[in-house]
Amino acid sequence: LDAEHEGWYTAVVQRPVGGDFLVRWEEDGSVSTVARDQIRLLMPRLSVSSLHPGQKLRGLVTKMIPFGAYVDVGAEKEGLIHISKLSRKRVDKPESVLQIGQDVDVWLLGVRENSELDLSLLEPQESDSWITDVSPFVDIDPDRWFNGIVKKVMPFGGFVQIPPPRGGPVQIGLLHSTNIVRKGGGSLESARDVLEEGQPVRVRVQSVDVKANKMILTMMPTK
Repeated sequence: LDAEHEGWYTAVVQRPVGGDFLVRWEEDGSVSTVARDQIRLLMPRLSVSSLHPGQKLRGLVTKMIPFGAYVDVGAEKEGLIHISKLSRKRVDKPESVLQIGQDVDVWLLGVRENSELDLSLLEPQESDSWITDVSPFVDIDPDRWFNGIVKKVMPFGGFVQIPPPRGGPVQIGLLHSTNIVRKGGGSLESARDVLEEGQPVRVRVQSVDVKANKMILTMMPTK
């Protein structure tokens, strides 16, 4: 919003300045400071539920902290790149790698308990890659069991790596806490009470969404 000319104009956010933003106007290339409540996105923000681990996102560094950096990727929540995910080499200060206002490519590792995105500046390698193609699991027999390995555990569930039915690279599916079998029964407050990274599990494919590139797994027995 340009108060002087009383209208909406297109601009690109350069960096945050206190509670405001420094923007560059597309019309003439000039730069000025605009209050946050005077900015409207051209596109609605991405819902956290529409994102999946391994997804590559483009973002803007908005804040530096001693143990990492916050990045706005256009989602409902900002994401945090922990200092350990800034480089494959040791990093003593996040400022040595990133600076506020910098455009960066990041990869989604997961979603934290407070819905904050867990991001990485490191492109996943073949050994730790996430979902790339869930289509081999479309129309899979719901009674078929797979031997999987837990790759990451969050309070709401675990991400489990399983092999496609006809061979090929292993893929990742979400094992939600409601689909986890707990020995002795009882309610499950957190998936971390049952799962741990590297743990072998037996799971079935409950659903596959090729468009969203998501796969839901379950440990529940067949009916």
